[in-house]
Amino acid sequence: MHVGGLEARLARSRAALPGITRIAVFTCKKQPARIETVRNDLVALDYFDEQLTEKLQFLLDAIFGLTSVNQNSVMNLFTVASVVAVPPVILAGIWGMNFRAMPGLSEPWRCAMALGVILMGILIPLGIFKWRGWLLND
Repeated sequence: MHVGGLEARLARSRAALPGITRIAVFTCKKQPARIETVRNDLVALDYFDEQLTEKLQFLLDAIFGLTSVNQNSVMNLFTVASVVAVPPVILAGIWGMNFRAMPGLSEPWRCAMALGVILMGILIPLGIFKWRGWLLND
């Protein structure tokens, strides 16, 4: 916010400089010695203002770049979380439908098997992401 405010103030002063320069050139014809010095100072101020504008633009670009990097990190985290969470949710949704003729429904090991498959559905994508270096901490 501070950089943006500086840029706005600098833009206002930059807009005023050409008008003041025109006044100096006009009055230079009547009092050449003093006004010529003022005109030279205004040209120097215009050059300095241009340098400040370029520096502020660089700072604004840097801030926007950092914001983009942070947003990319957040999107990376959301992508990993969604890819890891979708398979277990689908499996739990299917197995939780209470069909009568579902395979393995009457077996005593069905709950452990379902939890194991769901856990593998979480660990396999995480392992692939870690192996590829796609996790945030890598």
